[in-house]
Amino acid sequence: MPTYQTKTTGGTPITRAAQLLESALSTSSNAASTSSRGSLSSALQEVHALISGQEDYLERNSSELIVPRSHAKSENEVRTVWNELLEMTQETDWARLKNESRTKFELGAGMCSGPYEAVVLQNLALLQRTRSVLEIGVFTGTATLALALVPSVTEIVALDIEPYLKETVEPYWDRAGVLDKIDFRIAPALESLAALAEAKHEPFDLVFIDADKPSYRAYVQAVLDGGLLSADGVILAVSDHFVASA
Repeated sequence: MPTYQTKTTGGTPITRAAQLLESALSTSSNAASTSSRGSLSSALQEVHALISGQEDYLERNSSELIVPRSHAKSENEVRTVWNELLEMTQETDWARLKNESRTKFELGAGMCSGPYEAVVLQNLALLQRTRSVLEIGVFTGTATLALALVPSVTEIVALDIEPYLKETVEPYWDRAGVLDKIDFRIAPALESLAALAEAKHEPFDLVFIDADKPSYRAYVQAVLDGGLLSADGVILAVSDHFVASA
């Protein structure tokens, strides 16, 4: 399969899909002829094959969730809870919960940090020997659980705005043996950040942001202005397409 080259990647499934879509969009304006329609259909089929296989590929080839031998709960217990949490996230009818006013916002399974993302976070925390984590945007707490399993992590302050999530995910954290590490605060994130700064909370080694994208600049500024990032601390911010670090 031909590969679309870029300066930074050298060619990936994403850049190939971008090239194919660009070609398809160009072809669609002249799709009157049979040959043009065939080219358009072929390009779209290849894009579908590239994109639809990525998640399965990543999950098949990523390491499993790290569960330390020293953890209070057995590996089997933790993995059972982990899998149940992922299943709950996928199977919940989030639109119905919003329609029934059980949630303030319409949430969705796509907001979840999946298995391979969680392992990436764990490995970053291990490399940094992270002790304290500030998480802005929790959803069903998969990333929270994963980071809390890292032995060096002693505290996670997790911020979200949706009350329904606290009552839903804390039992999973409890069963996985990590609830005692997690301070889950429900309020607008900027209010919680201001409260942490006012209380002169110890700076965090890792700040993980996966929340409403338009507010990222304000969140980062509040963390920096509030003295909430340690001297060697790292900020990870998830965009729609990648994780940026600072």
